[in-house]
Amino acid sequence: MALVHLSDLLCRLLDLGYGYYEAMGVDLAGDHAWSALVQHYPELGKMDLARLTMDIDGAMEEITAVVDAVFKPQRVGTP
Repeated sequence: MALVHLSDLLCRLLDLGYGYYEAMGVDLAGDHAWSALVQHYPELGKMDLARLTMDIDGAMEEITAVVDAVFKPQRVGTP
């Protein structure tokens, strides 16, 4: 459940799939889901979350292309 929560949080933060802008700030290190993951997987506590978010930002074009390829409805026939 923690992974789903964090994934949803990142998708909302990065404006993926909601169709409207949602102004928000996120503190991953302070999020209850992140704390739960670190409790179960202590090595995650060593992760540089600022670097993680920068890496995600740098890959947004590729991420968007994959999400679109998987979830965009395909047109049937020609218009």
